[in-house]
Amino acid sequence: MIDIKRISGVAFMLPLFLTITLFSGRSICRAWSESTDVPGSSTGEIVFHADVVTFIYDRDHNVEVISAIVSNDQLVFLETDEGALEGKLRFRVTLRDSLGGTAGKSEKEVEVMARSFDDASDRGIIQVLQSKVVVPPGVYDAEIILEDLNARKKEIVSFIRGDYKAGQIEVVVDSQSFPGGAISLSDVEFARSLRRVYEGSFHKSGFEVIPNPHRRYGLLLAELPIYFEIYDLREEQPDDTLMVRYSIINKSGHEIYGTENPIDLRGNVVGNTALFSITSLPAGGYMLALSLAGRDGEVLAESRRKFDVAWSVYSWGRHEIEALGDLAYIFTDEELETFKSLSPGEQEEY
Repeated sequence: MIDIKRISGVAFMLPLFLTITLFSGRSICRAWSESTDVPGSSTGEIVFHADVVTFIYDRDHNVEVISAIVSNDQLVFLETDEGALEGKLRFRVTLRDSLGGTAGKSEKEVEVMARSFDDASDRGIIQVLQSKVVVPPGVYDAEIILEDLNARKKEIVSFIRGDYKAGQIEVVVDSQSFPGGAISLSDVEFARSLRRVYEGSFHKSGFEVIPNPHRRYGLLLAELPIYFEIYDLREEQPDDTLMVRYSIINKSGHEIYGTENPIDLRGNVVGNTALFSITSLPAGGYMLALSLAGRDGEVLAESRRKFDVAWSVYSWGRHEIEALGDLAYIFTDEELETFKSLSPGEQEEY
């Protein structure tokens, strides 16, 4: 029996100044085509984004970390007796198995604050929510619902039922298996910011990881922080130094940047961070690929996730539904459907 013990990894910064012509780029098209993970965008009355990241919980279970981001202009803030502006949200997550049964769920109510009426209606100010669900490895349908408890629906039937203004996201969660007797990598969690802490709502292995659920970087987020975990589930775990390779892959499947850094492996679970500058990356969709190798160069584990880079003020200043309304007068129906299927960075490139 292997006990899972978490220890703090060492944060390090990797400044990347990227140009497409710096590297010859080996083709790994399958890496892009085989990766279907994308952050979810909501339907309904509240526009928000959500992402799901898989970490190990114990030998038989994973913990799915579900993060959501919503801007203040989507919410109702009410003035309290003390003169503060307060929003109230309900964040619900349900994971269902292939038979439709509930494998795990969570529900929490969150109070958020705004400093002024201008802030309360500012789409540039965001609220970040996070919840966790423990499940065995497997494939699940996730339903993520965000309700505004200050915005009760006014239609008669909805009012009687106590329905609130809400948005909903449905995504498929592939909760990977971390095999015993081997070394594995968790999913990569894309972050807005990282710092050293030892407690808090966003605490992981000695770091505060403020998530970036829509994985968009560029104009307002010129640095790309990540958090990931290494799992050593071998029966005997000698202290060891492994090599982590970080690669940025473009949509053509070519590596446009790669670097390596050593990581000391001590304990069952080692949390690690990295920070990238992406100021030289043009707008578009990319993949960050991590590979973990031993002293002999043998690749022991890999983890890949997509992210976006967007530099236009329109990519950051408008909700997708507003952009689609404008483009309906410019694009053909076929072009509009293609545009809708793209991520924000890819839309800007398109």
